[in-house]
Amino acid sequence: MIGLIVAIVVFNILGYVFNKELEKGQVAHGWCFTTAFLVVVDLYIDVKYHAYWYFTKGVDWASLPAALLLIPPVNIIFKTGTRGTAKLQLILNTLLNGKWFCYPTS
Repeated sequence: MIGLIVAIVVFNILGYVFNKELEKGQVAHGWCFTTAFLVVVDLYIDVKYHAYWYFTKGVDWASLPAALLLIPPVNIIFKTGTRGTAKLQLILNTLLNGKWFCYPTS
């Protein structure tokens, strides 16, 4: 849980401080779409396939902070694929994957 809180703080800071390309309305639409899509997919998988039964029966409230506060800023970071965030994407890909990826600079 401590790792989740640290990740939420770090990715929210990175997502909103380094965001120079997207306007506030675009950020709000991206956040709403990401959250709604995640909830609909999770609900569909849970109801139709009973895929989450091995964690808990019913609603998994522990995953709510990740769905609402962690996934949207990561989506914002990788949605702004212009030159301003290429260094940030390179750093995150290096940390997460351990590999170097080349991004176009023009």
